[in-house]
Amino acid sequence: MKRRMKRSTKRIMKRSTKKRMKQEKKHAKKHEKKQEKKQEKKHEKKHAKKHEKKQEKKQEKKHEKKSIIRSTKRSM
Repeated sequence: MKRRMKRSTKRIMKRSTKKRMKQEKKHAKKHEKKQEKKQEKKHEKKHAKKHEKKQEKKQEKKHEKKSIIRSTKRSM
């Protein structure tokens, strides 16, 4: 009787360990995906900021060129 009890307990313990391991794997995968998404978002934000600055500079240069052209036209 005792021996049988031990075996069944062992089996149950083994099963619970397997379940826990499976759960941990699942959680790790989920966490990894979340981290990846976070990193991607960060990268996108950085890229957008860089792009915005570039566009601003471009606009400024364009504006400067136009003002120079206008001033030369007035002087003529």
